[in-house]
Amino acid sequence: MCFIKKYGSSTSANAGSNLTNGMDNLVLGRKYWEDMIAICSQTPYCLYLYHGVELEDNKEASVVLLGFFDKAAGENKFRLLDVLQPEETADAICTCILDMLKKFRIPLINLAVFYSNFPDHEDLLSGLKSLKPEIVSLCGLTDVAGQSCHSGVEKMKFSGLIVNLITKIYKHFPSFPASLQMLLEDVDFSNIRNALTSQCSLFWRIVQKMTLAWSDLEKYFGSLDTDEKEICRHLRDPKIRLNVLFLSHALQPLCDFQENIDRGVSVTQLLQDASQLLRFYTASFLRPKTAELFHKRGKTSLVQDTVGHLPRREVEVGKHAADFLQQRSEELTEYLETFHSSVISFYTTVTVNIVERLPFPEACLRNLPIVLSPVKKLEVTGKIVQDLGVCFGVCQSPENTSLLTDEFLEYQFLDEGDAHPADQSMEQYWKTELRIMGKTSSFGKLIMSLLALPRTLKKEIIFEQMFQQTDLNLKKRKMEDFKEKDVAVEDATDSSSYKSAPSHHSPATQGSITRGVVDSWDVENIVPMEVEDTVLVSSDSDTERQNDTQGYHPNMPDDGDRDKYSSSDESDDCSSSDDDDVIWTEKRKGTILHNNEKTNSPYQGNYTVGDMVWGPIEGFGLWPGLVQSWDSKKPCGSMRKVIFFGNRMLSEIQVDDLLPFFAFAKCFCSNSFATKATYKDAIFNSLQVASRRSRMFFSPETDSMDELFRVMLDWAFGGFKPSGPDGLRPQSEYNEQAFMPRSVNGNVGSSPNNKDHREKLFNLTVSLNKLPESLDLHEDQMVQQFLENKIDIEKFCLSCGSTFVDIIHPLFEGSLCLKCKFNFTETLYRYDEDGYQSYCTVCCCGMEVILCGHGNCCRCYCVDCLDILVGQGTFDQLKNVDPWTCYLCAPESSSGALKPRHDWSIRVQEFFANNSAMEFEPHRVYPSIPANQRRPIRVLSLFDGIATGYLVLRDLGFKVEKYVASEVDEESIEKWGPFDLLIGGSPCNDLCTANPNRKGLFEGTGRLFFEYYRLLNILKPKEDDPRPFFWLFENVVLMENKVKTDICRFLECNPVLIDAVKVSPAHRARYFWGNIPGMNRPIVASQKDKLSLQECLDPGRTAKVFDNQTVTVMVDGEPYTIRLFDAAGQDQFRPLSYPQTDVFLVCFSVVSLSSFENVKEKWVPEITYHSPKTPFLLVGTQIDLRDDPITVARLAKNKQKPIKPETAEKLARDLKAVKYVECSALTQKGLKNVFDEAILAALEPPGSQKTCKCVIL
Repeated sequence: MCFIKKYGSSTSANAGSNLTNGMDNLVLGRKYWEDMIAICSQTPYCLYLYHGVELEDNKEASVVLLGFFDKAAGENKFRLLDVLQPEETADAICTCILDMLKKFRIPLINLAVFYSNFPDHEDLLSGLKSLKPEIVSLCGLTDVAGQSCHSGVEKMKFSGLIVNLITKIYKHFPSFPASLQMLLEDVDFSNIRNALTSQCSLFWRIVQKMTLAWSDLEKYFGSLDTDEKEICRHLRDPKIRLNVLFLSHALQPLCDFQENIDRGVSVTQLLQDASQLLRFYTASFLRPKTAELFHKRGKTSLVQDTVGHLPRREVEVGKHAADFLQQRSEELTEYLETFHSSVISFYTTVTVNIVERLPFPEACLRNLPIVLSPVKKLEVTGKIVQDLGVCFGVCQSPENTSLLTDEFLEYQFLDEGDAHPADQSMEQYWKTELRIMGKTSSFGKLIMSLLALPRTLKKEIIFEQMFQQTDLNLKKRKMEDFKEKDVAVEDATDSSSYKSAPSHHSPATQGSITRGVVDSWDVENIVPMEVEDTVLVSSDSDTERQNDTQGYHPNMPDDGDRDKYSSSDESDDCSSSDDDDVIWTEKRKGTILHNNEKTNSPYQGNYTVGDMVWGPIEGFGLWPGLVQSWDSKKPCGSMRKVIFFGNRMLSEIQVDDLLPFFAFAKCFCSNSFATKATYKDAIFNSLQVASRRSRMFFSPETDSMDELFRVMLDWAFGGFKPSGPDGLRPQSEYNEQAFMPRSVNGNVGSSPNNKDHREKLFNLTVSLNKLPESLDLHEDQMVQQFLENKIDIEKFCLSCGSTFVDIIHPLFEGSLCLKCKFNFTETLYRYDEDGYQSYCTVCCCGMEVILCGHGNCCRCYCVDCLDILVGQGTFDQLKNVDPWTCYLCAPESSSGALKPRHDWSIRVQEFFANNSAMEFEPHRVYPSIPANQRRPIRVLSLFDGIATGYLVLRDLGFKVEKYVASEVDEESIEKWGPFDLLIGGSPCNDLCTANPNRKGLFEGTGRLFFEYYRLLNILKPKEDDPRPFFWLFENVVLMENKVKTDICRFLECNPVLIDAVKVSPAHRARYFWGNIPGMNRPIVASQKDKLSLQECLDPGRTAKVFDNQTVTVMVDGEPYTIRLFDAAGQDQFRPLSYPQTDVFLVCFSVVSLSSFENVKEKWVPEITYHSPKTPFLLVGTQIDLRDDPITVARLAKNKQKPIKPETAEKLARDLKAVKYVECSALTQKGLKNVFDEAILAALEPPGSQKTCKCVIL
């Protein structure tokens, strides 16, 4: 009560003045404790322990609070748990906490986050983690700045001298002149208890102001007696001053982070700031690839290994320190090595300290706000959610990980990415989403854990918010006293709703709210799923459910029924959470809507709500869909709102353009079925719904999904017999399910968490011949069956243990199910920056892996595959083997159930070969050329890999007469041709599925494929020309099937998969299309699918030929054509583009200091070495950003400014450039002038040539 008196002023006043230790119920509310227990029994919560909280009469206590997200109110709540006598040891406090949780019956299993300001919080946390290891600790956040500053400064060689110098200087502070005192930080060193360097903000302010007043200090102490000459000598020492200047730069980010903590910013923002803080320090001294690898894996050995450090001149020391180094370079020459070592020690120590005190890996810190942001939901990947699930203990097994990913993808997919209202807060958004999710939802639990993170760590703010919420509850309690006692009042903003009421609204109110919340669910929620003995599909559209809830309710029990079925379950609310508080009853009413009865519909005439139809999608023909209800505006009589299967596109279509789904044979497109994966999915999903409505049960001859699909297609083409078109009509809610779910409060079809509003699943029985006894074996059970019962391992999926296999595993003995096959295809050739596979070679999953140390091998193996398939403890044994050679490199070392195939290198190519569903005729076979007629070849190389292709041809022994790179001008090709070989590959960044922002084949850099295709048709010999001509096109394996199919149809062949290690820095799988003799094209059939370019473009786009490599400029009335070669990014092979260059454009960004410095340090020395007589222009780019306030603010934060024209002109004169010009590609300002000046510089004398070659650097 002393705590409540001091910090809960309004609460104390409301409760009266006579507060005693027994009146906490009066102050906090009658249901305070039981509500809190009920909530924490079902909800992840955060436990706060504030040590040393001041009470009245100079007493201190430890205050324990609980924080959680109230999904009923959509806000964070804080509850006072207890106030303890201060304990001296961590063990004593830990014991008190556990006793307290046990006393109040609060389960430790729901403790998600813990924070305490107790000095010895590490021992305190270890005591709690011994009982629940997955607790997320925020205790280290508040220590990051102080501990990192102290440890980092201590590692510097001059740290002791600097601290002593500061101490001695401040002893003279009272005698300083007033002008000097104003320049320095006013500090009373007698009140400083801990080390100065552990108080980051104070230490940085002292150092920062000393650097500004350094000359004045030096002058002041130089005028004193000889007793103070030592201070003056230190101030004149350039080594000490250099270190102080470095510290003023290096400590500022830590100081900013500490100030954010002191201001009480949200923990979510703090975690983002921590991520940026870590990236600042790693970027200061680590090479970019090493820094990214460290952020990804978090191994401190990467930071400490000098191999990954930047060269000495590139290590960031701050602008003032760098300028001082340049000014005093002669005096500091011998000290540079020591200074560099001291700087690296500081950065290394600070980086390691930050990582050790962060609650999550850096990637999780960066991605946590994205997961919670409604507007960024489409940017979130399954991997991000999995990583956060591991951090919060949601993913404790592979099954949990898979379930979490499935639930997340369901949330991401089914909500259609609709933007939430601009005025809706994040908490209110998740309030709506969590009401839809079930209590047992893993993804819902993860979101609740994330939302339980404290809004702030500052105790004063939390205390204030807690008592404000308590005051609000007290006012509500007074209002309750004025109401009739027999009326059960449920307050949606009170956490007591979790205990007694599964729903906060009447049935009528629920209906209206549900319709407002689940607009995005007005469609049959269909997700293709793996077929076992049952196929899970969703119920009919929510429009059907809405129709049942409006007016007559055929399955709504009366009051007597409600009493009959719910009276025994009121007290078991918590214990029944496994079933989401749903009781399955066989209660039936006499009135049932039959198949041939139509539901209520806002439409008049043909095609009512819920009808399955075929509708046109522009550019794609007819597509299966579902008629939907109109949400807000009144429907037009001849218009229908249709949502299409597969792509979930919503369109408004004229009735005359629709066809009934019964016209399946007429509307089905075999070409789209073979080439468009989305269309195939749409057909399968629509047939699932049709078979359920018609009560059809299929018996395929085999247990494969393809066979089931074939049987369903035969049924559709046969006219949907026996029910015919009547069987495809929408049915009533009751008729859709033999047993209706009913919540414990008696509302039919509604659970407390509104799970039925999201999706209802039912079983479509599929009779599969010769089903094995166990339909879902785990990997360990599979191994037991293989080793002990001698069952053929080819009958099992090596990745998950399933018996429904689809294809053999290409690397090891065993098979893959359909789901694992897709995963294997997508991830087998996905590599990290270090060149190793991102996922396990066996299962293409795994959280922890061991890498193969054999030369040129990039494979890795996860702990589960090794311990289960090879033997328990294998992973721990192999961790100590360095280097370890994997089972594919050394097959003789394999054991257990992991047996590599002897022909795996061939099998893996067959696994990826010819899977485009297209068949083609063989390419033209050219006659062999007699030896006396052979000559060196002419090569045209396009786009990526220009220099690589030349090197490969040389290594293979080909004699090359002419090698033309990236030439797309037809006149030049005709002039330099004919060519014998065309090679190239369009840039893959817009095709690769690893890029979430990819634009595809018809946008961005993907369009360059059509440049290749155009030139291929230009270069091909005519039918009567016997001249041999060969071509090769290369691209990434990780592309969408539709993109691969489009490429195949244009190039009229299927690709082969080749490990391109010979032409790239690491093992990289690549697809190659071509007519090179010996390429594997096993299927030879007809050419039916030749397409024109116009047919493949999106509607509204016109096929044109863009000459995007040349620029024609009028100079003095004369046209001049510049051929541009952009050599940036091709460091190794750039000099190949330098011969015959007429002029260089050396570019830099006027808002990037590093690019400006590279002009002098890198670009100009390189071009003058290779082409000393070629003129060059210095070009400043992005001048539109010079006055951009955001860019200027970003530069100012790093103490930088945009490059001024005068500075650039001076550099151009110093480097002997022809001229300095600047432009903006965005606004086109100055762009023509750049080319005008380039032509004038290239003309020697003017008018001597009209075509020049220009290289952009």
